[in-house]
Amino acid sequence: MKATHEQMKQLFIEGKNITDIATYLHVTRQTIYAAKNKDFKNGVDWDELRLAKLQDVAGVKMSEKAFLGSLIKSYEEALEGLNALEPKERLMLTTQYAQAYYRLKAPLKTDCKAQVFEAITTSIYKISEMALEEDNKVVIEFLSKHSEKIVQRCMSNVKGKS
Repeated sequence: MKATHEQMKQLFIEGKNITDIATYLHVTRQTIYAAKNKDFKNGVDWDELRLAKLQDVAGVKMSEKAFLGSLIKSYEEALEGLNALEPKERLMLTTQYAQAYYRLKAPLKTDCKAQVFEAITTSIYKISEMALEEDNKVVIEFLSKHSEKIVQRCMSNVKGKS
């Protein structure tokens, strides 16, 4: 999917954060900031448009559902080509999608499950970085294949606000 300027703007206005938009549209955060700044110089303030949109709570709920549907579809499309990627790339892609989805469903930092989820995914990523430094392909491959199961098993023991 080729990201358009309008898609970036629309997703931002709908309340999505820059990182999640970049993940969904397969662009860099800098690309989104450049588009946002270009519009601002031309008199279109994305932040102002976002604020106006967020005042319509019902619209936000529907927008979130549409965004989640698009995110899941994008992830499913990405999964088709996942096996062709190197283990490190598979792990990073899976982690990005999981984090984007979970942030949408548990956006508050006061949510202990969100904090635990972030700690788990960060730990998996840091372990994979260490394995890369040591050229330990067995660990990288294992984490790539089982990162979702690791997160699920760890999260199943977490109690608290959901």
